Amino acid sequence: MAEQISQIFFFLFPDFTGLKLFYLLFKIRKKGDAKIIKTIISYIETRINIKIVGADIFLEDILMTNGILTKSKISDSNFRDIDLAIKTCKKIGNDDLGQACIVSNGEVIITEDINGTDYMLYKAIKNKKEEARGGFLIKILKPIQDPRVDLPTVGINTLKLIKELGLNGIILENRKAFLVDKENMIKYADKNNLFIFGI
Repeated sequence: MAEQISQIFFFLFPDFTGLKLFYLLFKIRKKGDAKIIKTIISYIETRINIKIVGADIFLEDILMTNGILTKSKISDSNFRDIDLAIKTCKKIGNDDLGQACIVSNGEVIITEDINGTDYMLYKAIKNKKEEARGGFLIKILKPIQDPRVDLPTVGINTLKLIKELGLNGIILENRKAFLVDKENMIKYADKNNLFIFGI
């Protein structure tokens, strides 16, 4: 599953074990995704004795790899902005707000919040199109999150929004992000002069 998860707790009918977990989640309901996911993993591993493994073990073929995946290369200007982009993502990641931001010409244009990457892109298309033009989207793992769960994930729709916004491409971490339909993503990026770059 690579879509944003809806809150469906009110439609579930848990057993006693589930109720105990729900109680723990209720206490941290105002925390971010990483804290909630860590709580669930800890509960499953310590109370139910089930070992959680990362999806990357089974989805090796769609993991991001190092370097450039596309015909379009990253520009010198975009390359210079990578450090700023990483620092920004780590800051919002440590605050458990999001995994992504958009950077252009040495400026952070917009950062992801709990509503997700696509929402951030739609918002930027509506309000920040001129400032964002020629920049890039970066999406990296939150420093505080468990890497086995909720790896950054992008797909064709992400690339379509990037193109609409006038960005040059997307930057992801080597082996720490999924590209859904990777082959077609690369084809789309090549057709539309977008780069996909792994760091």
